[in-house]
Amino acid sequence: MENPQFLTLEKPGVYKKDDEETAEKYEKVERETFPLLEKIIREFETINKNKTKYTDSNRPNETVRDTYVYGSVKINIETVPQQKRVAAEKVIDHIEFWLEILEGDYAHEIKRKGVVTIDKKQYLSLNWTIAMINKMMEKHKEGKEGIKQTINFEAPDYIKTEDLEKVIYHTEKDYSKETEENALDYIRASLLKNKIKEDFYDVFREKALKKKLGYDKEKNMPFQTVTEYVRIGNHVFPIQVVPSTSASYVSALNTLIKETPSGKITKTTGELIRLREGRGDGLEKIYDMKKEKGSLYISLEALKTRIQQLREENIKPKLTYNIAHAIRLN
Repeated sequence: MENPQFLTLEKPGVYKKDDEETAEKYEKVERETFPLLEKIIREFETINKNKTKYTDSNRPNETVRDTYVYGSVKINIETVPQQKRVAAEKVIDHIEFWLEILEGDYAHEIKRKGVVTIDKKQYLSLNWTIAMINKMMEKHKEGKEGIKQTINFEAPDYIKTEDLEKVIYHTEKDYSKETEENALDYIRASLLKNKIKEDFYDVFREKALKKKLGYDKEKNMPFQTVTEYVRIGNHVFPIQVVPSTSASYVSALNTLIKETPSGKITKTTGELIRLREGRGDGLEKIYDMKKEKGSLYISLEALKTRIQQLREENIKPKLTYNIAHAIRLN
């Protein structure tokens, strides 16, 4: 009986310099080592996640933790029910649009519940403003109501102390079978992949490729998407550099209106909630808060200004590097 065919997936060592040999090792990791390690990981994880019987259409009511034992190995799976998330950017846009409508109505002397004039300026009832924003948050939700599953393992002691240098990939082997041998292969594949990323792959991409281009998101951003080429020995790496901005609208919205489930006021509680609870600590001036007939009001103009500030504070420059497979010159 013939032995099954196999491939040796080896750790390329620690990144030291960008030369022909290192570039060749990187390409092997990209084209062969990682895809096969990921295949081992994916097939074993999939069969174990399927054992939980949970799916996007069959969600648990709360977080569930399942453990499956394969000889000396324990596979732990956490299943978390996912809800639709608030589309923070759409909510911020909606708030600003709503304020513009209120301004227009006010200019045409159209009276609105919750809007008053104080010192010839337009003010909004604080409680009404919070209620309206909460309605917008409920309206603007996206994503799916499904599940999120994460997996970790408990390995035997000898695996933890093993100086892992390679994993043998058997081309004819079914890595989805529920056996201790497959569980051990899965653990070794996971550990080897992480070690290669840490010691070699991520370092090569950062030092040998990205840094050579000289771009910096704070000081030297390209004006538009550009394609650059980095040559290392006989390897030429095409790299697309994409400038953009990333805005944390969730952070902006939380700063404005976040509440804790317990209702307790903390340092992360939203500013409007803190004003409502009498814990503004100086926010009263920022929102030009007034008290009329026992009710709290904030300036519409001040709210508009604060939202714009939160937008700007949470916009950060971003550089994305799309690194293609190397072109061999000979």
